[in-house]
Amino acid sequence: MNQDILRSGAAGRGRFMGADAGPGRAAPQGPMYFQSVTTTVPLSALPTLRDGLARVDAEVHRLASGSEVAGMDEAVGQLLSTGGKRMRSVLLLLVHRTFGGVEDGTEATAAAAIELIHAGSLAHDDLMDAATERRGVRTVNADYGTSMAVMVGDRLMARAGQAALSVSPAVAEVLIESLVELIEGQVMEMTDAYDLGRTEERALRSISLKTGTLFRAGCVLGALTAGITGDVVDRAHRYGDRFGAAFQVVDDLLDLVSTTELLGKPVGNDLRQGTYTVPLLRALRKPELGWIADMLESDGRTLDDAQVEKVLSALKQDSFVDETLAYCHSMAAEASAALDGAPGDLSVLRSLPHEYLTWAESLIDR
Repeated sequence: MNQDILRSGAAGRGRFMGADAGPGRAAPQGPMYFQSVTTTVPLSALPTLRDGLARVDAEVHRLASGSEVAGMDEAVGQLLSTGGKRMRSVLLLLVHRTFGGVEDGTEATAAAAIELIHAGSLAHDDLMDAATERRGVRTVNADYGTSMAVMVGDRLMARAGQAALSVSPAVAEVLIESLVELIEGQVMEMTDAYDLGRTEERALRSISLKTGTLFRAGCVLGALTAGITGDVVDRAHRYGDRFGAAFQVVDDLLDLVSTTELLGKPVGNDLRQGTYTVPLLRALRKPELGWIADMLESDGRTLDDAQVEKVLSALKQDSFVDETLAYCHSMAAEASAALDGAPGDLSVLRSLPHEYLTWAESLIDR
């Protein structure tokens, strides 16, 4: 894609994004959005991305602030202060660099737009789950109420759309398509709640829509902002799809076989909320764990802490943990293979999915 096309939205930045708009502007004071990346996920690629992530962080805060509504900026700041792994931005910046992209600000704005979509979805997730904390920080719905939580999520997603359009119509199209998929994935997860008839294929489809979509978008936007077109963009799309699937399945596994101390958040939430994930569905196929399905059939909506702990303890002792990890690594291998034929030094991108899974394995309570 021609860089002039990517910059075609720049003239409208003042109209859509405020007079101080544009990559590289100073961010408002506040907690760093990427505060938890380098401390929680020690990936080898992260030190080389430090400056790029700082620019994305500045864009996130600039785009997220500036509301005229009392309390809105404070609520947004509280949500952003939760930190996180930010793998979507990491992927975008890595793909952009691998394919020879120039750091002209478009990549930072595109990455910030993806992070705003993700952050907005978390505000909505916390509301639907009636969660009171996320990574030790009070949720927006807990401190500001239901209506503010809805509006915070909506505003961040709207600002993401404006930011994407300021880069180019092509970038905006990718991001909007991802938002539609994310919403459909969330609805699918809601309609499947407490359904023991949920198939693994349907659970994987939900993952593809709800999680995979922003991984795919990150990789595609990294390629587009580097000026890449054609089948290389398709390869980046496939890479993000397979990495996103592996990322979510291992995350779902950790909810079953990690601990609150290791994970930094309560475990067993999927069980309590009736979200029967790929790892759990695979476990339920094993005859020796059939009693778990019986328990969920009779008490799934009213599980007490003792029942949840009984299920989690049984799962930690079963071979399904290693089987699920092997399945995740097979998807990571598919991600690596998707890059075959792409230009540039692909070594970091190829190793990243396996490296992430190796780190995730350290959080399993054996």
